Amino acid sequence: MWQEQGPEDRLTAMGNLWPRFRDAGRTLGVLRALTLAPRWAVRREYLVVVRDLASPRGGDARLPSVGDIRWSRLFPKDAGRLREANPGLCPDEVRRRVEEGQECIVGWQGSTIVHYRWDSSRPAYLPYLRAVFSPAAGDIFAVDAFTHPAYRRRGIDWVATARALENARARGFARSVTVVARWNVPGIRVGRDKMSGRVVGRVTRWELGPLSRLRVTGDVQLTARGFSLVG
Repeated sequence: MWQEQGPEDRLTAMGNLWPRFRDAGRTLGVLRALTLAPRWAVRREYLVVVRDLASPRGGDARLPSVGDIRWSRLFPKDAGRLREANPGLCPDEVRRRVEEGQECIVGWQGSTIVHYRWDSSRPAYLPYLRAVFSPAAGDIFAVDAFTHPAYRRRGIDWVATARALENARARGFARSVTVVARWNVPGIRVGRDKMSGRVVGRVTRWELGPLSRLRVTGDVQLTARGFSLVG
């Protein structure tokens, strides 16, 4: 069912698209990103990837060496410094994630933030889809992960994901869930191939002028506020 969105919704959506487009340019190259942009403004498609935490990591089990990176949870005094890695992450967004109960792990090299990731076992709002994902009991949801552009292609996201999965398993979670943009080949490679995840469905946000629609496929179902997994 198509829903009408107001001017404020459209402005919010466009504001969230710019950082994603800029990141796509770094990943795909500017020309390919420019080709993708018109379609992505109308149809934003994400894969839903699930990883069973009861089984060994599998995939390519040998993790890369990423040097002397120090991992810690995000402390309030460092929240503003996340923008040093990702200027598109505004303070209001950080506050909202903290208020939702999301947990943030930061990777440091010296005094530089080179990576961060947010995980949650609670419902999490995804501004780029304008929808809430509701994890099932026993699920941990990887809300967001970002590597500083100067430190990419070193395997940092791969190592951070492996650490997060091991930590989730130790805490008693049974399954990890994430959504990955269809164009994000490195993210898909980590979640599906290197971490032995399974693509169980897709979530797509269609926007045509003032009209907007969220569609799901596979083992994904719509809810009153967004979407969740079936079963």
